[in-house]
Amino acid sequence: MAGRVHSASIDNLVLSNHNQELEMKWIPWMVGGLILLHLSAFICWIYCLIAEKPTWRRKVLLTAKQG
Repeated sequence: MAGRVHSASIDNLVLSNHNQELEMKWIPWMVGGLILLHLSAFICWIYCLIAEKPTWRRKVLLTAKQG
């Protein structure tokens, strides 16, 4: 009887290690996804800064088109 309890506890330990291993597999994907998300947001921010015209250039362009 004692051997059976011991065997069951070893099986539970193996199953819990397997579950922990499955739970840990998604962490690198999550970290990689967060890095890509931040990198794409940074690139978008840089693009928006470059594409934005200063206010004095907008005024010059508007007066040039009207005149």
